[in-house]
Amino acid sequence: MKVVDVDTDNYDDVFCVCSSKCKNNPLIQEGVQLKREWFKQTLSEYGSFAKITYYDDEPVAMIMFYPEVAVPYYRYPRPNVIEIFCAYRIREEAKGAGTLLLKTLIDEAKVGINCLDGDPCSFLVASSFNTGEGTSLRKYFMNNGFIETKDELYLELNTEYYPRMRETYEKPEEDSRKAVVFYDMNCEYGWLFAMNIEKILRDIDDSLNVVKINKWAHPLESIKRGNPRVSVNGKVINSYWRSPNFITEIKKALKD
Repeated sequence: MKVVDVDTDNYDDVFCVCSSKCKNNPLIQEGVQLKREWFKQTLSEYGSFAKITYYDDEPVAMIMFYPEVAVPYYRYPRPNVIEIFCAYRIREEAKGAGTLLLKTLIDEAKVGINCLDGDPCSFLVASSFNTGEGTSLRKYFMNNGFIETKDELYLELNTEYYPRMRETYEKPEEDSRKAVVFYDMNCEYGWLFAMNIEKILRDIDDSLNVVKINKWAHPLESIKRGNPRVSVNGKVINSYWRSPNFITEIKKALKD
């Protein structure tokens, strides 16, 4: 197995890992196009910010990360801090490919990394979500030395960890009887999830005004609401959209 930085010559291999099983899904393909645009732009601004493990010359795992300062909807990014957005492995016979990626990233970030202009990283942070496949991301990070807090996992490299100051929530007047669904360009599943959430919302109340917003293109819209995934009637919906509590929260928000 070998680990390679993602650049303009091989960035399509990221999609071979993340969405190779979904080539016939038109919503995923729309998300792929959004991510391609975002990927090329971010590459031009920050250099390589992803790594791929190849096994028998085939891409089998990837890890994507970027400086917090690259995220436009973070009002208070921490300098020289790298956020790991996702890590994913396919092919069971390539066990260890994901761990190799993370260890390579950690070793590089300690001494100097491309996406920080060659500077060392203060500490790495990550969030965990359960894909339902293989090892959970929470376990993956904690098995490699990360420490869990309420909001994120972290690994100190060169300085002591401190939490990021969070955006304060402001209920916009225009959000009454309105649902706002935010989606990311950095994941090809973001558009699919946004469309699924919209369907759930319309099934609950087909008179509801549902607006989908690209948070990378319109970061201030996300910031002023405290960076939620979904807001309904001015209330932040905290449950994951596939959770049974998601519908319960929406119905409660509509009654308030």
